[in-house]
Amino acid sequence: MSEGLVTRIERYAAYDGPGIRTVVFLKGCPLRCQWCSSPETQHKEQELYYDGELVGRYMNVEEVFSEIKEDITFYNQSGGGVTLSGGEVLLQPRFITDILKRCQEEYIHTAIETSGYGSWDNFEEILEFTDLVLFDLKHLDTGKHLELTGVENTWIIDNLKRAAKLDKEIIIRIPVIPGINDSKDNIVKTANLAEKLGIKEIHLLPYHSLGREKYNKLGRRYLLADLESPSDERMNYLKELVENKGLKVQIGG
Repeated sequence: MSEGLVTRIERYAAYDGPGIRTVVFLKGCPLRCQWCSSPETQHKEQELYYDGELVGRYMNVEEVFSEIKEDITFYNQSGGGVTLSGGEVLLQPRFITDILKRCQEEYIHTAIETSGYGSWDNFEEILEFTDLVLFDLKHLDTGKHLELTGVENTWIIDNLKRAAKLDKEIIIRIPVIPGINDSKDNIVKTANLAEKLGIKEIHLLPYHSLGREKYNKLGRRYLLADLESPSDERMNYLKELVENKGLKVQIGG
């Protein structure tokens, strides 16, 4: 039975997919986004907050599923299900695939949230048991993506194109970071890519600094401490840019 490192499991979530969901947050991510609101999910091993709290626990598939299945009634009533989130799910492919497969055996809707940064072999295996892909796109410019996240986006875009050919439901999600990736050019190019690939929906996720205290507890410096959230006016402007391409748009995820 496969085992993985889980940051936390959140029940009764109304985001990261349709209906009422259980969101399983994994630990470990190859990206280092400057705006990351969950720094506790970045490292691939357990660590301590300054208050002594242990971040991350090793769980096997049945231990995770035992928590997921407690809310099957709510999934059925709301059209919800389970979402596996990050960290990055592609870093624990065997564990993730086994959880998704276990959920589908019980007819539970499955979703993953991913940056798309990982091997296609791992991604393809995971997709076999995934109903919905929430695909985060940080920036379409390769150089900017490297500067902002620590990795290039070539692998990411290639995986998105491959996934789009598998007739899976994909929603592109853009974290809207003022002055960093919220230019008209970047948003329109992302919408154009979605349209070209047959992806019909984009979610615009406004930047927030709610994770700032986590950096303090981990003894790390938060690089965007002075950045403010985008205004409603700005978000609606970006929403209109995407809608002009004939795509469905949602502010927030």
